Amino acid sequence: MSSPFENASNFNIEGGTHIYAKNYHHYGERPPKSSIEKLRDHIAAGALHNSDERCDAPACYPETRVAVQNEIISWICDGDSDDEPKDIMWVTGPAGSGKTAIMGSVAATCQGKGILGATHFFSSFSGSANRRSKRFLVPTLAYQLVLHKDMNQVAEQIFSAIERNPAVFDHKLEVQLDELILEPLRACQEGRSAWPKVIIIDGLDECEAVQYHDEAQSNVSENCRPPYEAEKARKARCAL
Repeated sequence: MSSPFENASNFNIEGGTHIYAKNYHHYGERPPKSSIEKLRDHIAAGALHNSDERCDAPACYPETRVAVQNEIISWICDGDSDDEPKDIMWVTGPAGSGKTAIMGSVAATCQGKGILGATHFFSSFSGSANRRSKRFLVPTLAYQLVLHKDMNQVAEQIFSAIERNPAVFDHKLEVQLDELILEPLRACQEGRSAWPKVIIIDGLDECEAVQYHDEAQSNVSENCRPPYEAEKARKARCAL
Protein backbone atom coordinates (compact mmCIF):
# COMPACT_ATOMS: atom_id res chain seq x y z
CA MET A 1 0.00 0.00 0.00
CA SER A 2 1.47 3.36 -1.01
CA SER A 3 1.40 6.58 1.05
CA PRO A 4 -1.50 8.96 0.30
CA PHE A 5 1.12 11.70 -0.31
CA GLU A 6 3.49 9.64 -2.39
CA ASN A 7 5.32 11.75 -5.02
CA ALA A 8 3.63 14.97 -3.74
CA SER A 9 5.73 18.16 -3.39
CA ASN A 10 5.53 21.86 -2.49
CA PHE A 11 2.65 21.73 0.02
CA ASN A 12 2.16 22.26 3.78
CA ILE A 13 -0.14 20.57 6.30
CA GLU A 14 -1.03 22.56 9.39
CA GLY A 15 -3.09 21.49 12.43
CA GLY A 16 -5.29 18.45 12.83
CA THR A 17 -4.33 14.87 13.56
CA HIS A 18 -3.11 12.65 10.80
CA ILE A 19 -2.87 8.86 11.13
CA TYR A 20 -1.32 6.67 8.51
CA ALA A 21 -2.07 2.98 9.06
CA LYS A 22 -0.60 0.02 7.30
CA ASN A 23 -1.45 -3.66 7.68
CA TYR A 24 1.24 -6.22 8.33
CA HIS A 25 0.65 -9.93 7.98
CA HIS A 26 2.92 -12.45 9.62
CA TYR A 27 2.85 -15.98 8.27
CA GLY A 28 4.44 -18.30 10.78
CA GLU A 29 4.64 -22.06 11.12
CA ARG A 30 1.81 -23.92 12.80
CA PRO A 31 2.60 -25.01 16.33
CA PRO A 32 3.52 -28.70 16.50
CA LYS A 33 0.73 -31.12 17.27
CA SER A 34 0.50 -32.55 20.75
CA SER A 35 0.80 -36.29 21.29
CA ILE A 36 -2.92 -36.70 21.85
CA GLU A 37 -3.63 -34.81 18.61
CA LYS A 38 -1.29 -37.12 16.73
CA LEU A 39 -3.05 -40.11 18.26
CA ARG A 40 -6.48 -38.65 17.48
CA ASP A 41 -5.53 -38.36 13.82
CA HIS A 42 -5.20 -42.15 13.58
CA ILE A 43 -8.35 -43.44 15.27
CA ALA A 44 -11.64 -44.74 13.92
CA ALA A 45 -13.97 -42.59 16.01
CA GLY A 46 -17.02 -44.38 14.65
CA ALA A 47 -15.77 -47.69 16.06
CA LEU A 48 -16.32 -46.64 19.67
CA HIS A 49 -19.34 -48.36 21.18
CA ASN A 50 -21.01 -45.03 22.02
CA SER A 51 -20.11 -43.17 18.82
CA ASP A 52 -22.69 -41.20 16.89
CA GLU A 53 -22.04 -43.47 13.92
CA ARG A 54 -23.36 -46.39 15.98
CA CYS A 55 -26.48 -44.60 17.22
CA ASP A 56 -28.63 -46.97 15.14
CA ALA A 57 -26.53 -50.07 15.82
CA PRO A 58 -28.41 -53.23 16.82
CA ALA A 59 -29.07 -53.55 20.53
CA CYS A 60 -30.60 -56.19 22.74
CA TYR A 61 -34.21 -55.56 23.64
CA PRO A 62 -34.91 -55.38 27.37
CA GLU A 63 -34.98 -58.80 29.02
CA THR A 64 -33.54 -60.53 25.95
CA ARG A 65 -30.27 -62.47 25.74
CA VAL A 66 -29.97 -61.93 29.47
CA ALA A 67 -28.27 -65.26 30.18
CA VAL A 68 -25.42 -64.75 27.75
CA GLN A 69 -24.91 -61.15 28.85
CA ASN A 70 -24.78 -62.23 32.49
CA GLU A 71 -22.28 -64.95 31.64
CA ILE A 72 -19.99 -62.45 29.93
CA ILE A 73 -20.27 -59.88 32.72
CA SER A 74 -19.61 -62.59 35.31
CA TRP A 75 -16.45 -63.64 33.47
CA ILE A 76 -15.25 -60.03 33.33
CA CYS A 77 -15.91 -59.30 36.99
CA ASP A 78 -15.23 -62.66 38.62
CA GLY A 79 -13.28 -64.71 36.09
CA ASP A 80 -10.07 -64.54 38.12
CA SER A 81 -11.65 -66.82 40.71
CA ASP A 82 -12.21 -69.66 38.20
CA ASP A 83 -10.13 -72.81 38.59
CA GLU A 84 -8.52 -72.05 35.24
CA PRO A 85 -8.85 -68.30 34.63
CA LYS A 86 -8.97 -67.24 30.99
CA ASP A 87 -7.75 -63.92 29.66
CA ILE A 88 -9.79 -64.01 26.45
CA MET A 89 -13.43 -64.79 25.73
CA TRP A 90 -14.59 -65.51 22.19
CA VAL A 91 -18.26 -64.88 21.43
CA THR A 92 -19.06 -66.92 18.33
CA GLY A 93 -22.11 -67.54 16.19
CA PRO A 94 -23.39 -67.36 12.62
CA ALA A 95 -24.01 -64.07 10.86
CA GLY A 96 -27.16 -62.38 12.09
CA SER A 97 -27.22 -64.19 15.43
CA GLY A 98 -27.00 -60.94 17.40
CA LYS A 99 -23.37 -60.91 18.51
CA THR A 100 -22.91 -57.21 17.82
CA ALA A 101 -26.09 -56.39 19.73
CA ILE A 102 -24.86 -58.46 22.67
CA MET A 103 -21.44 -56.84 22.63
CA GLY A 104 -22.94 -53.37 22.43
CA SER A 105 -25.14 -54.08 25.44
CA VAL A 106 -22.24 -55.58 27.39
CA ALA A 107 -20.09 -52.54 26.57
CA ALA A 108 -22.79 -50.20 27.87
CA THR A 109 -23.13 -52.26 31.06
CA CYS A 110 -19.37 -52.27 31.61
CA GLN A 111 -19.19 -48.53 31.09
CA GLY A 112 -21.92 -48.07 33.66
CA LYS A 113 -19.93 -50.20 36.12
CA GLY A 114 -16.74 -48.25 35.42
CA ILE A 115 -14.85 -51.33 34.21
CA LEU A 116 -14.68 -50.64 30.46
CA GLY A 117 -11.22 -49.88 29.12
CA ALA A 118 -11.83 -49.56 25.39
CA THR A 119 -13.95 -50.84 22.51
CA HIS A 120 -13.59 -51.24 18.78
CA PHE A 121 -16.55 -52.26 16.60
CA PHE A 122 -15.45 -53.23 13.11
CA SER A 123 -18.08 -52.96 10.39
CA SER A 124 -17.92 -53.90 6.73
CA PHE A 125 -21.22 -52.06 6.17
CA SER A 126 -20.11 -48.76 7.66
CA GLY A 127 -19.84 -45.73 5.46
CA SER A 128 -16.47 -45.09 7.07
CA ALA A 129 -13.55 -47.05 5.63
CA ASN A 130 -11.77 -46.58 8.97
CA ARG A 131 -14.04 -49.17 10.58
CA ARG A 132 -12.95 -51.80 8.07
CA SER A 133 -9.22 -51.17 8.41
CA LYS A 134 -6.82 -52.89 10.80
CA ARG A 135 -4.54 -49.83 10.86
CA PHE A 136 -6.93 -47.92 13.14
CA LEU A 137 -7.49 -50.71 15.69
CA VAL A 138 -4.58 -50.14 18.08
CA PRO A 139 -4.62 -46.32 18.00
CA THR A 140 -8.37 -46.38 18.68
CA LEU A 141 -7.91 -48.61 21.73
CA ALA A 142 -4.93 -46.58 22.96
CA TYR A 143 -6.87 -43.33 22.57
CA GLN A 144 -9.62 -44.58 24.86
CA LEU A 145 -7.11 -45.72 27.48
CA VAL A 146 -5.51 -42.27 27.38
CA LEU A 147 -8.87 -40.65 28.13
CA HIS A 148 -9.72 -42.92 31.07
CA LYS A 149 -9.67 -41.04 34.34
CA ASP A 150 -7.76 -43.77 36.19
CA MET A 151 -5.01 -44.25 33.61
CA ASN A 152 -3.07 -41.00 33.72
CA GLN A 153 0.28 -42.76 34.14
CA VAL A 154 -0.48 -45.07 31.24
CA ALA A 155 -1.45 -42.04 29.15
CA GLU A 156 1.94 -40.45 29.80
CA GLN A 157 3.67 -43.64 28.70
CA ILE A 158 1.61 -43.73 25.50
CA PHE A 159 2.44 -40.10 24.77
CA SER A 160 6.14 -40.80 25.33
CA ALA A 161 5.96 -43.73 22.91
CA ILE A 162 4.46 -41.46 20.23
CA GLU A 163 7.16 -38.82 20.75
CA ARG A 164 9.91 -41.44 20.56
CA ASN A 165 8.49 -42.96 17.41
CA PRO A 166 6.08 -40.64 15.55
CA ALA A 167 5.92 -43.17 12.70
CA VAL A 168 4.58 -45.92 14.94
CA PHE A 169 1.18 -45.59 13.26
CA ASP A 170 2.71 -46.85 10.02
CA HIS A 171 4.29 -49.93 11.59
CA LYS A 172 2.96 -53.46 11.66
CA LEU A 173 0.04 -54.20 13.95
CA GLU A 174 2.32 -56.18 16.25
CA VAL A 175 4.64 -53.20 16.72
CA GLN A 176 1.75 -50.79 17.30
CA LEU A 177 0.23 -53.09 19.89
CA ASP A 178 3.52 -53.44 21.74
CA GLU A 179 4.55 -49.77 21.70
CA LEU A 180 1.17 -48.09 22.18
CA ILE A 181 -0.54 -50.47 24.61
CA LEU A 182 1.49 -53.35 26.04
CA GLU A 183 4.69 -51.51 26.98
CA PRO A 184 2.82 -48.55 28.51
CA LEU A 185 0.77 -50.97 30.61
CA ARG A 186 3.84 -52.91 31.73
CA ALA A 187 5.65 -49.70 32.67
CA CYS A 188 2.98 -48.71 35.20
CA GLN A 189 2.81 -50.57 38.48
CA GLU A 190 0.89 -48.16 40.70
CA GLY A 191 -2.87 -47.77 40.71
CA ARG A 192 -3.59 -50.97 38.80
CA SER A 193 -6.46 -51.89 41.10
CA ALA A 194 -8.39 -48.88 39.79
CA TRP A 195 -7.82 -49.70 36.13
CA PRO A 196 -10.77 -50.76 33.97
CA LYS A 197 -11.02 -54.50 33.46
CA VAL A 198 -11.97 -55.22 29.86
CA ILE A 199 -11.36 -54.32 26.22
CA ILE A 200 -14.08 -55.30 23.75
CA ILE A 201 -13.43 -55.87 20.05
CA ASP A 202 -16.36 -56.77 17.82
CA GLY A 203 -16.44 -58.06 14.26
CA LEU A 204 -12.79 -58.94 13.66
CA ASP A 205 -13.83 -60.87 10.56
CA GLU A 206 -15.18 -57.64 9.06
CA CYS A 207 -11.66 -56.23 8.98
CA GLU A 208 -10.70 -55.82 5.32
CA ALA A 209 -9.36 -58.95 3.58
CA VAL A 210 -9.01 -62.35 5.23
CA GLN A 211 -5.27 -62.01 5.79
CA TYR A 212 -5.81 -58.74 7.63
CA HIS A 213 -8.45 -59.97 10.05
CA ASP A 214 -6.33 -63.07 10.64
CA GLU A 215 -3.40 -60.79 11.50
CA ALA A 216 -5.54 -58.74 13.88
CA GLN A 217 -6.97 -61.88 15.44
CA SER A 218 -3.61 -63.58 15.99
CA ASN A 219 -1.94 -60.48 17.42
CA VAL A 220 -4.70 -59.84 19.93
CA SER A 221 -4.86 -63.52 20.90
CA GLU A 222 -1.12 -63.91 21.39
CA ASN A 223 -0.55 -60.65 23.23
CA CYS A 224 -3.62 -60.24 25.41
CA ARG A 225 -2.50 -61.13 28.91
CA PRO A 226 -3.07 -59.55 32.31
CA PRO A 227 -3.60 -56.82 33.35
CA TYR A 228 -6.26 -56.83 30.64
CA GLU A 229 -8.89 -59.26 29.52
CA ALA A 230 -10.08 -58.94 25.94
CA GLU A 231 -13.47 -59.94 24.74
CA LYS A 232 -13.93 -60.52 21.04
CA ALA A 233 -16.89 -61.37 18.90
CA ARG A 234 -16.53 -63.06 15.55
CA LYS A 235 -18.52 -65.17 13.14
CA ALA A 236 -18.17 -68.95 13.20
CA ARG A 237 -16.09 -69.02 10.04
CA CYS A 238 -13.30 -67.34 11.96
CA ALA A 239 -13.23 -70.05 14.59
CA LEU A 240 -9.79 -70.92 15.89
